[in-house]
Formats: sequence, structure tokens, C-alpha cells
Amino acid sequence: MFDPSHGVCPSCHRTGRVGHACTHRACARDDRRFIPERFAAADSPDDARIGLVIARHLLVERLARPDVDLAYRALQLPALLEVELALAPPERDADVHDNLFRQALALGRLGASPHVTRLVYFGAEPEGTVLATDSTCELATLDEVVSADGNEAIDPAAARLILEPLAAANAALGRAQLVHGAIRPRSVFVHDGVGEKPHIVLGGFVRVPPVHAAPAESPFDDVFRPPEQLFEHRVGPTTDGYAIAAIGFCLLFGRPPVAVHPHERLVMDKRDRDRDVMEGLSEAVPPEVVHFFQAALAYEPSERFDHAGLSRALQRALDAYTGEESEPRRAEPVERVPRRATVDPSVPVLESAPASTGRPPRFHRDAAPADKWTSRAVALPDEELEELTGAADRPEEHAGSTLRLSTRELSDLEARRATPRMHKKP
Repeated sequence: MFDPSHGVCPSCHRTGRVGHACTHRACARDDRRFIPERFAAADSPDDARIGLVIARHLLVERLARPDVDLAYRALQLPALLEVELALAPPERDADVHDNLFRQALALGRLGASPHVTRLVYFGAEPEGTVLATDSTCELATLDEVVSADGNEAIDPAAARLILEPLAAANAALGRAQLVHGAIRPRSVFVHDGVGEKPHIVLGGFVRVPPVHAAPAESPFDDVFRPPEQLFEHRVGPTTDGYAIAAIGFCLLFGRPPVAVHPHERLVMDKRDRDRDVMEGLSEAVPPEVVHFFQAALAYEPSERFDHAGLSRALQRALDAYTGEESEPRRAEPVERVPRRATVDPSVPVLESAPASTGRPPRFHRDAAPADKWTSRAVALPDEELEELTGAADRPEEHAGSTLRLSTRELSDLEARRATPRMHKKP
């Protein structure tokens, strides 16, 4: 957070309100604005665009992002909403602009998923192609928990708070037919949630398959890349599920599923088709957990879980590990009864309505009329019962104050009840 009344011009270092234009002659010529004081004092690379406004976004800090060449922390004016902005200047190759355009289309297709960064703005401006997403600059990552040298295993209940949102993000990507392709501890961001429950957000670019894999930023990233991505640079529907399972392995068991040092050992383990990732672990691990990791980290993509299957198998594994379910079972839906019709359960309905075919009915002049006695049993006052049975010659018999009425007759009855009636004097 920052105080909007304490802004600094990044060029002449005058002070003013954040977002307002600096009145210095050179700064006014460029329409340079005041930025928050803490960004002006930060030790960041010099960039002539800091303090400028592009598409109503005030650039305040240069960022290093692997997916784009030019990335900035920006404030959306006038509300000063913090976002991350990717910029492709006009002089860049067409592929750079197309990359941002495809990313915008992918995020638009994904919609408002709570566990994936959200698209805030996209457009072609005189300064270049602009893509703005939710900011993750101030968030912690799983790098603080998972490391190449091993980490302390965390409680399964705490691991659930991280893994289930990641599985939900993976399911959302699957419904939109998208793939992330670069899930690793560094791309998993953690919001401070309510109480002890964090909010997990998956950062980075999402992609429309088939695509080639982006290069790894460090050898440790190869732990979370499946064999086809590591050796053939292919990304598919099971790529993200493999990475999530590898993160879960590190969280639950305190070490990666493959050897990390030296890197040649990692490559050898990844090439081993018959390797059992659960080898050497305690026999007390529940069988549901063993099955989950053996399937999710399988060598062949066809042997892994699909998007929906990953969520179900992960929930079963964590339920077995923690001894409790993540969510209470949902109650069965209760069938509602029409408000004005009083149904007598003791009187059976003679015929049931035909099953729906999922298509609207088709009507023809020569079609046979529907059975008007396909009806429901309705309890009636004696006055209405006498009026109805005296007005029509019905082939069926009725017992007591209960009568079977067709749909049309039931509608007529409701209309008659809604109409004021004149009562005769005694």
C-alpha cells in the first residue's frame, strides 16, 4: 500500500499527488506523472517509460517476466488499481504482438476463474500492444516452501489448502481447452486469506494447445515438467496435472519425486518408463495416495488423469491422508410441489407423463390428441368437486374429495379461483 498524496516525479524528483502531472517544463512536455514514493526510491532498472501513462495505466516499476520482454507494474487511473502490464512496442516483430493477442484471447476464453490471473485490459495503442492482468507483485510464492535441496514436509491438511485450488485452476483450464505449460512453485502465488486459509492464484501465461513448451528458467523447473515436455518440447492436456502432482509430492513428502542433483540423474529418472515414484517411502502411506501419484506422474500421458479426474483423485487421496472430507456432502434436491395444487399422496397417478427427449415437442394438424386424463391427483372442496363433476361427463370414478385433473383443467381451476365470485343470499 502507499499514500496517494505522497508522489514523486521519477524524472525531476518533485513531489505531488500520485497520478497527477508534473509541472516541470520537460516533464510536462512528456506528460510525466507522479508515482508512489516507494517506487521512486526503489533500486530498479532505469526506464524512460516510468511515469508515463499508456492506455490509462501509469507505469511505476519495470518487472522481469519470462513470458514477455517488457513488463511493468502499473496503476490503473483514476482508481490507482495495481496491475501488471505487458507491452509490445510498435517496432517489435509481429510475433511479439501476436503473442499478447493470443494471451488476451486465452484469458478471455477462461473467464473469471478465482485461481488464475484475470484479464484487466487489452488494446492496441499508439505506444504498442498492451495487455494488463491482475498484479501478483506483492504475493509470496511456493518457492518459500518447496526447494531443490528438499524441504520440510507440511501437514496434509495444510497441503490441501494449496493443492485443491491448483486442481480447480487446472479444471478451469481444461473446460476452456487451455494449458498453462509452466506450472512450478515460482508461478503459484499465495494471498493471505481469512484466518489461516490462503488464497491460491496461478500466475503466468496460459496457452491454446498445441503449443511448444517455453524453456525452463532453472534446472529445478525440470522437476515439474513431464517427459514429453522435457525431451520433445510438447505441451498437452496432462502437462499441468503432472506439475501439480509434482508440487504435491514435494509438499507431502519433503522431497522432489526425482533426483535433482546432478541434473544428469534427473534426466535419467525422467527417461525411466518403469520407475516407481513411490519407491522408498513409508508403507504407512494410504493406497489412495500411492495410486494418485503413480498415475498423475506416469511416463505416458495416456496413463495420467484428465482435468476432472485429477480433482476427484486428489480429493480421494487427501481424504485418505487426513481422515476427513474437504467439503460436506451435498443434500439431495427436494422436488417442489406447485403452490396452488394440493397433492394427495394416497391417490396414485394412473399414468406418468412421457419422458423428456431434450427437444421441444412438435405439433401437427393430423397428430393424435394427447391423453387429457394424464393428470395429477388434487384435493378439492366439496363445492368445487360438485361443480366440476356435474359439468362434465367423466368416464373415471373419483373417491372422496380427490379428483384427477388434466393440466388444462387445473389451469382453468386456478383461473376460476382467482376470479371474484358472487354469493347468493340465503
